Amino acid sequence: MALQFLILTLDGITAGDYLAWVRDPEPPALGQDLRAVSVQGDPLGDTIEAVLAWRGAAPAPAVAASIAGFHRTPELIEVEAVSRLPQPDDATAHDATAEHGQRTRRTTERVVAPTSNRARSARPRGSRLRIRSVTPTWPPAGTE
Repeated sequence: MALQFLILTLDGITAGDYLAWVRDPEPPALGQDLRAVSVQGDPLGDTIEAVLAWRGAAPAPAVAASIAGFHRTPELIEVEAVSRLPQPDDATAHDATAEHGQRTRRTTERVVAPTSNRARSARPRGSRLRIRSVTPTWPPAGTE
């Protein structure tokens, strides 16, 4: 299995919009010669990084991008094959991971509060919610 690393450069469209509106998420060749597609990129950025796994030899970058569902549009200005995708700076990745952990912990602490037995027993029992059908009138009453 051959891996091919592509960097797609966009102009006039964000990576998030291109992936949402232009790219085919399930190209016809997927599962045949094209074994897998992995995509990443900043949604507001102008580059998309793709890793394509091929059953045999990988085709030329522009052909590979087209087969993998990255349609050629005026906004897709360059398709470049690289030997390896750029890795984020270790310090930046560590800071982002730590910030995500703190944010998750804060959200969890805010949402999940410990429940005591007394709090459980204070809940009203047997209360039922009644749903009444309401038919709107047009025009609203009092505006005639």
